[in-house]
Amino acid sequence: MQAVLEPGGALHLMVYAPYGRAGVYLLQDYCRRLVIGHSRQEIRDLAVTLTALPRAHPLARLLAESPDFQSPDGLADALLNPQDRAYSVPQLFDLIEGCGLRFGRWVRQAPYLPGCGLSGRHTPCR
Repeated sequence: MQAVLEPGGALHLMVYAPYGRAGVYLLQDYCRRLVIGHSRQEIRDLAVTLTALPRAHPLARLLAESPDFQSPDGLADALLNPQDRAYSVPQLFDLIEGCGLRFGRWVRQAPYLPGCGLSGRHTPCR
């Protein structure tokens, strides 16, 4: 990554956290076990299946609110993407440092660790 940045340049990353994606990972596993492919018909059938999920399913709220689930391409990317990878905060810092970069700040900080709450608002949370 460092080779494509200008000196002093910055990179904005959006990463998934393992905890908030429990419902997504359940459905990804479902899709893998049923060997759901990327054909238009398979994605249409998957979309119909998702409408039958109970309201209490961990993914129900995301299905209703997230743009990722509002199109066939978004649905395929969210549930059939073999490169989906979630990072814990320590794993993310290891990735950044392993690439020879340094962490700047959170743009939308979530409370992943106890020190990342209000008291961690002004400093990078590690």
